[in-house]
Amino acid sequence: MRGGWFGKVAKGKRRGTSNPGTFGVKDDKGGTAKVRFTSRAEYPSFSLDDNSPAVAHAKKAAVSLGVKPRTVFSNGGLDANKEYVNLAGYVDGCRLAVALATLAQVWRPQSQ
Repeated sequence: MRGGWFGKVAKGKRRGTSNPGTFGVKDDKGGTAKVRFTSRAEYPSFSLDDNSPAVAHAKKAAVSLGVKPRTVFSNGGLDANKEYVNLAGYVDGCRLAVALATLAQVWRPQSQ
């Protein structure tokens, strides 16, 4: 174990990460836990029109960094459970975030 992380675990044909419960861990009386999972959409997807003010602002930010903007629908989001990060892509994303926050605003969000 390194810094509280068990790392990759393999037992027979089963593979996992740091969840030892998957591999038959029992308590002091020989019992095992049961877990019931349910799921629901917490972050429903959405799409912005290419001509919307927010997209225009994002395109302007990309151009300011020398990037040719291209819009695509991904039906996804940021996965907080990634175990790998492309550092160059991460830095580019940070640069874009700063550009989005500091460029002259070309759109104004509606008051709520």
